[in-house]
Amino acid sequence: MKHFILVSLAFLMNATGMAQNKSIVFPADAPEIVYAGRIDFTNPVRPSFCYSGVSIKTIFTGTELHMLLEDFATGDERTTNYFTVLVDEKVVQTLQTTTGKQSYLLASGLVNQRHSIELFKRTECLVGSCAFLGFKAPHGTILEKPVEKKYRIEFIGDSFTCGYGNEASIAPPPEGNPGTGFHSKNENHYLSYSAITSRTLNAEYRCIAYSGRGMYRNNTGSEEGTLPKIYSRVFPDDPFSVSWDMKKELPDVVVIKLGANDFYPEANGDELDDAAFTQTYLGFVEKIRSCYPKAKIVCVTGASMSDSWPVGRNCLTRIQQDVQKVVESRKATGDKEVYYFKLDQQLPPYGEDWHASLATHQRMAEQFAPFIKQITGWQ
Repeated sequence: MKHFILVSLAFLMNATGMAQNKSIVFPADAPEIVYAGRIDFTNPVRPSFCYSGVSIKTIFTGTELHMLLEDFATGDERTTNYFTVLVDEKVVQTLQTTTGKQSYLLASGLVNQRHSIELFKRTECLVGSCAFLGFKAPHGTILEKPVEKKYRIEFIGDSFTCGYGNEASIAPPPEGNPGTGFHSKNENHYLSYSAITSRTLNAEYRCIAYSGRGMYRNNTGSEEGTLPKIYSRVFPDDPFSVSWDMKKELPDVVVIKLGANDFYPEANGDELDDAAFTQTYLGFVEKIRSCYPKAKIVCVTGASMSDSWPVGRNCLTRIQQDVQKVVESRKATGDKEVYYFKLDQQLPPYGEDWHASLATHQRMAEQFAPFIKQITGWQ
């Protein structure tokens, strides 16, 4: 009898330990999980996305949390995805993901109390897409839905907005040196000027940006796949991509910083048609206005261009004139909520391929955030 009691007690203790160690999965469509950015929810238990700045948030009571993710990037130096992981609004790690379905530890060893967590995609669409499959946690963990912030800003841009190469710190290359090439580990969108500006203003952040893309033409000279043409797609390189519902997340402010790639082909003698650029820009602003009737629209130049390169082209002066014409044209129609802003030029050291460094992105945000506060009155 004693032997039976001891065996039974051991079984119960083992069963209790198994129950305590058992994990639970919160599926991706759990109502306590909040998403931000261009995401395809066609299959709600595996929402898919590619844009930098897409974020996934929740609040959990527990000691650790894992993420379940399927990554479609191929995993070389250009196509490896990275996420910034924040716990209680503090960065705790840079997470490198790998191809296929994986479970990733986001946080552990925490005090068993309420914690906020956010996954923020650092890398852009050209790196690769992902599908979020849910959170996994120890038995007893509870999720809560975070409260959304009062204001929302949408940024539309190119590689500068993406944070292309900003983790690098490179002295000015020799004359004629094209640069280092793109490495996804050096792209930190969390520390881009646009993301910093939004956090400074305590605003919800949305971003549609893609390296190499322009307003009228891309840096290759092609007029296919420009930002206005891919703007409504969740997956910009897929012409059959699901379209984004423009009524879903109405921004209070829309920031457009495009044009450097339109002018870039002039270095190879392919002159830009300024009139066509201006007309396309104006049409895009009109499209944004039709989608967001009450938003303030800010058209930004500067930081990434100069009058000295390409030699004799005065690209910075021209784009300023072109964009100011767009703003003036809209104001002439009675649209008083369209604004122009010029950022200061970037300084060395540079990020990859003559892009802005982390220090330059910080300066850009410090210059730009007060202007947004001025035109909105946000406190």
